[in-house]
Amino acid sequence: MPKELRDKYGIEVGDTVLYIDVGDHIAVLPVPKDPLKILEGLRIDEKGSVYDMRREALKTARKLVEEKFRG
Repeated sequence: MPKELRDKYGIEVGDTVLYIDVGDHIAVLPVPKDPLKILEGLRIDEKGSVYDMRREALKTARKLVEEKFRG
């Protein structure tokens, strides 16, 4: 990832990013250093399995990215 983009979005070398296929493009989102922070503010049923929570988090992230880029 180019340094200008890492600097702009606060991504450091070695940080983890999440790639989301939005259909006609790919969104790259930085993963917080504290993985639980990404779940804050998302309405996810915590009674499900970790797999279900991860799937729901990815679904929500994909929806947010689509809304942002499609206006």
